[in-house]
Amino acid sequence: MLSKNKKFTPTPECQGRKPVAEWAENPKSIIQCHGRRVVVWGFTLTLCLILLTMLGFGCKNKNTETGGNTPVPIAVESPTTTPASNTVVPAPPVNSATKIEDLKRLARDFAEVWGTYSSTTNCQNVRDLLSYMSENYRTENESFLDEDCQGTYSGPTFNWQTKALDAVILNQNETNAGVLVVCERTQKSSQGTIISYPNLIVDLLVEQNSSGINEWKIDGAEWNK
Repeated sequence: MLSKNKKFTPTPECQGRKPVAEWAENPKSIIQCHGRRVVVWGFTLTLCLILLTMLGFGCKNKNTETGGNTPVPIAVESPTTTPASNTVVPAPPVNSATKIEDLKRLARDFAEVWGTYSSTTNCQNVRDLLSYMSENYRTENESFLDEDCQGTYSGPTFNWQTKALDAVILNQNETNAGVLVVCERTQKSSQGTIISYPNLIVDLLVEQNSSGINEWKIDGAEWNK
């Protein structure tokens, strides 16, 4: 702290720093000095960026080699469910080409046996077809056998032979079907031979047999002259 009696007198010239004229006689030297510093710092920064880039590239390669990338998910297929052994297998659809041919064949075979008989066979054709009939249709024909096919036939002799020529599906779904069978029938009797071409309309349905398997059965037949 200055005393009241002593006056402050400023220094006639700056003693702490030299005038510019003494240390920088040429002002261009200042620019050159700063220019060299900029070059040095620029080189240093460039070198640091190169080093950082190399380090980053090395880390990326390392992650790639060790599986560092996110794995792509793989879709997993749903397991196939195997039905239980006691599952009732539904009847195959009748709209497939194979099943249609099977239904036609069944109807044709039935028509030939159904329409072939004689006065001496005592309704054997009906008995041969009982196992191919549905439960209701079989019961109906068993009643017919009990009532009309007992004993010995004493009327005029006759013989019917039937040949299936073609079959056409009339209607169909997964449990029922109707088939029209075109037939050639030959009737021989004491009065001569008669050949006709009637149609037999055969109804079929899906029914479960004693083993628990679904099968196509004959559920009705009618001659359409």
